[in-house]
Amino acid sequence: MRLNHLPCLLALLSLPTLAAAGNLRPAIEDRLPAGAAVEAGEQVYIVQLREPPALAYTGRRAGLAATRPRDGGRFDVAAPAVQQYGEHLTAQHDRLLRSVGAWRDKLYSYRYAFNGFAAKLTRLQAQKLRARREVLNVWPDQLRYLHTNDSPAFLGLLQPTNGLAAARGLTGEGVVIGVIDSGIAPGHPSFDDRRPAEVPKLCQSRWAEESLLGLWLCFRWKNQDAAPDYGELPDWRGACEAGEGFAASDCNRKIIGARYYINGFLETHFLDPNERISPLDVDGHGTHIAAIAAGKEVRAVIGGNDVARIRGMAPRARIAVYKACWLEPGQTRGSCSTADLQRAIEDAVADGVDIINYSVGNTDIGISDPDDLALLTAADAGVLAVVAAGNDGPAPGTILSPAGAPWVLTVGASSRSGTRFDKALRVNAPASLAGDYLALEASFTPALKNTGAVTGQLLLADDDSAGFGGSSRDACESLVNGAQLAGRIALIERGLCTFETKLSHAEAAGAIAAVVYDNQGGPIVMNGSR
Repeated sequence: MRLNHLPCLLALLSLPTLAAAGNLRPAIEDRLPAGAAVEAGEQVYIVQLREPPALAYTGRRAGLAATRPRDGGRFDVAAPAVQQYGEHLTAQHDRLLRSVGAWRDKLYSYRYAFNGFAAKLTRLQAQKLRARREVLNVWPDQLRYLHTNDSPAFLGLLQPTNGLAAARGLTGEGVVIGVIDSGIAPGHPSFDDRRPAEVPKLCQSRWAEESLLGLWLCFRWKNQDAAPDYGELPDWRGACEAGEGFAASDCNRKIIGARYYINGFLETHFLDPNERISPLDVDGHGTHIAAIAAGKEVRAVIGGNDVARIRGMAPRARIAVYKACWLEPGQTRGSCSTADLQRAIEDAVADGVDIINYSVGNTDIGISDPDDLALLTAADAGVLAVVAAGNDGPAPGTILSPAGAPWVLTVGASSRSGTRFDKALRVNAPASLAGDYLALEASFTPALKNTGAVTGQLLLADDDSAGFGGSSRDACESLVNGAQLAGRIALIERGLCTFETKLSHAEAAGAIAAVVYDNQGGPIVMNGSR
């Protein structure tokens, strides 16, 4: 039997207290926004030279040894050959800039994944450089834009027989993900590098929290220091750059590096007074992306309710932060200078990341922009770029640069599990229970967005039979209080029989809707069979 008339929610009827988290950013006075430093007639350009970058150089120039990593080898920025070739490229950049009178206006040199530089130039200077035989491409700097719990289970990663986590032990151990985005909030529990001390199961119960005996017996277990959860990475070459609201000590063995890039952005754009010139995430996008990619398993709390355990796709992976996206005044989503992004890609490769997460997009359908080409060189050297497909669509041609490039792994949402946490259940009386409760709609009943809100009195279901391990409130048998339940909302205990069975009995008794209250600590999406 498919129920088509009775809306149903599963609610988590508990209200644990949630302590308010402290502000991660220290209070500092608002300041005038920086920016608009480019003189009249100048703008930032990115110039690409013909010689290969260090990741692709095979040793064809006399006196300069090959720097391209051998198949399966790692790129070592500290190797003497790489250092020497990098100095050669930088000297070439400076020589070209001097030839057009702009040697003091260089913002960045790119040497590893892309051979070129970013500089403030007049249009005439840019044209002169474009005419040089050493120069392959010249682009005006452009802005890029950021693209905006149960995904691992939904994708099958946690299946006990063939899931990547259990069957192959693939949890990201030893992998470094470079997140090029809007920074990170270092105090987030998803990025803690310690694991809680082991506590006996009995000491995790309500008895241990509420009884004097439990408090006394479990005191020493609950006051143990957390243990280190990650070891050192001997080959890591990154750095943790301090800045406004972000100290070098904010990095740990989970967040193993943090850098920021703002030179290109500040040349032509103003900075929001709330933004911080440091790896600190004010936008929130970068923290969100880092947690999705590599967040540790933590409890999710919404509206004071403990709703589930959530984790990133590769919870054992390390995170290296490259902040290249910044808030403009009044904006809520960061934007990114291509010149800054290009240097972030450069440093990520040089630092030794295994994967670059690039949730940044363009309005260009081509695949020959500077970041496209840098990611191509990185891919050829074994560094995979994972790029967001973007927020547009679903019309053809909505996946743009660099997500459209064949050398990146493009990620987009084509389906969803349907899980959504909302304060969808409001209790008005009695006063001791009044409030908003977390609830999830069933997957097989009419959606509330189509039916509208349902209002009525809640009444406990009664089937007059505890059954085998069951309850008289679980509605696994026909209800005996149908006369009282007609026109009201049935309140049903979860357990023993299918949700479809419970709701069929409530509907037969005349209930206008049903709320199944959870007996297992976390809301789920109800389907007909569980």
